Amino acid sequence: MIRTLPRASFIIFLILTVLLFASIFAIKADFFQFLVTAKQWRLEKTSLVVIAFLVLWLPFARRVKISLIDAGVLLLSIWWVLNEVILQTNYASFGQTIFQVVLWLSIYLFIHTGASNNKFIAGVAIVFLFTTFLQSGLGLLQLYGVQPSFHSLFRITGTFHNPGPFSGFVVSALPLAVICYTTCPDLSGEFHRKDTEKHGEKDARVIPVKWSKARFPANKILQQGIKWLSLLTIISILLIIPAAQSRAAWLAGIAGCLYVFLTYPGSISLRDKLKASFKRLRLFTRFLIITGAIIVIIGAGTGLYLMKQGSANGRLLMWQITAQLIKDRPLTGHGNGAFSALYMDEQANWFESGNGTNAQTAVAGSPEAPFNEPLKLWLEKGLIGLLLAGAVLGIIFFPGTFNKKPETLNYEPIKPHPIPPNPLEGEPQTRDHSTPKTEPETRNKKLKTRNSKPNTLNSKLRYPQTSGKSPLGGFRGLSTLISGLKGTLVSLLTFSIFSYPFDISSFILQLVVVVALLSATTPALITTKGRKSLLLTVSVVGMLIAAGIWHFPKRQVHYAALKTWQEAAQFYNMRSYGIATEAYEEVFPVLKHNGLFLQMYGKALSMNEQYKKSNKILTLAQNHLSSYIIQNTLGDNYKALGNYKKAETAYRKSASMVPSMLLPKYLLAKLYVKSDQHQKAKQTAQGILNSPVKIESTATKKIMTEMKEIVTQSNTKGSKSYTEITNNPLCLSVASV
Repeated sequence: MIRTLPRASFIIFLILTVLLFASIFAIKADFFQFLVTAKQWRLEKTSLVVIAFLVLWLPFARRVKISLIDAGVLLLSIWWVLNEVILQTNYASFGQTIFQVVLWLSIYLFIHTGASNNKFIAGVAIVFLFTTFLQSGLGLLQLYGVQPSFHSLFRITGTFHNPGPFSGFVVSALPLAVICYTTCPDLSGEFHRKDTEKHGEKDARVIPVKWSKARFPANKILQQGIKWLSLLTIISILLIIPAAQSRAAWLAGIAGCLYVFLTYPGSISLRDKLKASFKRLRLFTRFLIITGAIIVIIGAGTGLYLMKQGSANGRLLMWQITAQLIKDRPLTGHGNGAFSALYMDEQANWFESGNGTNAQTAVAGSPEAPFNEPLKLWLEKGLIGLLLAGAVLGIIFFPGTFNKKPETLNYEPIKPHPIPPNPLEGEPQTRDHSTPKTEPETRNKKLKTRNSKPNTLNSKLRYPQTSGKSPLGGFRGLSTLISGLKGTLVSLLTFSIFSYPFDISSFILQLVVVVALLSATTPALITTKGRKSLLLTVSVVGMLIAAGIWHFPKRQVHYAALKTWQEAAQFYNMRSYGIATEAYEEVFPVLKHNGLFLQMYGKALSMNEQYKKSNKILTLAQNHLSSYIIQNTLGDNYKALGNYKKAETAYRKSASMVPSMLLPKYLLAKLYVKSDQHQKAKQTAQGILNSPVKIESTATKKIMTEMKEIVTQSNTKGSKSYTEITNNPLCLSVASV
């Protein structure tokens, strides 16, 4: 949506953007999983204001511009919803899917609308840097013990739940910070370009100092502010990232900065010099340099792998199992929530079929995500969704391939003064009347001279040229800022290959904002004006109003349910199982599509000895979540009800899901003892004794002691009950053994 932003509107757009980014710092301890849900809650509250502002703003848009990126985003959003309609898998709530699509499209539309003004693009970049600086600064304070961490095992988390997401978030701003630091004079000039064009360089805005005759140019102050903010952001990121020990973040930072170096117009001369110097070297010297570089890369990769070898092997196993699921529905995928619903069952099938190796058995766990967003996208939205997302990225990174028109930065040149259509009376007929000889024209020539160098640099970019002029209008500040934004996108995408950023609203916000800003600088595929524009904007406004009326009251109920869920979890931890089950039952209608909620509800019912109702809830939970905890609890319920055959099946499935875990095998051995299957009990106990123990604890020692008793006295019936041991808090560590 295009409309020149007045000063007041620009300020409103920027303030709302600040509030959107402020959601990254939201913490609300009375929500379940508060470090994740509080960010989403704050973002949705701000989005309600954003939507209200769009409803008031859009009907007055003078024209509507839709770029290729916009079209790709719209097609991907349509497929996101249509995919759920076609598959009807119901792994996740369909209403939740619709809401998320509407929410992020609204934010995308808001940022895209504001980005019709170059000041807004530069302003968002500064807001992003400031947010990152605060987040990395908090990480440094946590590192030195000044502020508490939000994880008992890690000193650095920022406002996230572990160092992984924290590192990925802050490092994504590194390429942008580098660009802003190196081009801050050009970037700050965008805020005052219009004043310079109108009044000349000498009359640019100044800031008077009270009680003094000193007058400081506002442009210089802003320039120094951006420079210092960028420098401090770079320093804080470089200080905190090594301490956080996130290999994915290290690779993401390197990839983003490398992209900036390869595409930044200011580095063209340096790259040309390096290339020329390399070509002048003798063939043998070049061979040694290339060989040395390959050795360094291989050595660095090996070091990163060996640094956390178990973690790397675990990721490889997750990707392999996920690929098996993709084979079932490669084109359309399995639908939203498919990973949570299907992964652990497929991992159990993998080990039961004998495909798993000893190394895989040792690293197999119960992941909540595949640690690879492209694979997850393929799994849930199929090859169609993956290709649509790839098309959007292709348009962003290779604009010359998709766009025949030059890339623009919303630049509208000053119109020349009107001149008479014919020569004045008595004037020589040979005079050139193409340009009036006026003072404003002379000043514009100076501006053109200053911008001639960026035009030369931009000519080497992969943009189509027209009339010998730079397609970016000659404004090096924002043209290089685009390289920084793309570098941020490269960092974010690199991090997503090894982690799960898009399960967290803060990362989706990053992605949506960057793509929307880049979309605003691409040529229009369709431009409408007048009645067509009004009809389109009014239709969008109507849909926004309808979505707000329908969804946001439901979201209030949803977050109230999250508070009750948190209370129920606290009662469960205090072993007040009756009160916990009542709280779970109260919010069951709201959260009945949440697999984790159903798992915890079913477990509480089991501990409260409501075995049949627990089985009913856990059976429903299996439609949304596959988990060894569900299988263990089903086994406990069937065992208490005397159905030993079904209990054995559940325990065996749990043991197949995570073969290295002791708890399911221990429960199976206890079941065999109770059902007088002493030979099976002895074999199972012997298998536990021969298994390696990952983590030594009091609980594992007690388990080993009991298994020794079973082996030596297979007919012993007086060993401690499972409930007595598992109720001991020390037994919680068994799940990771």
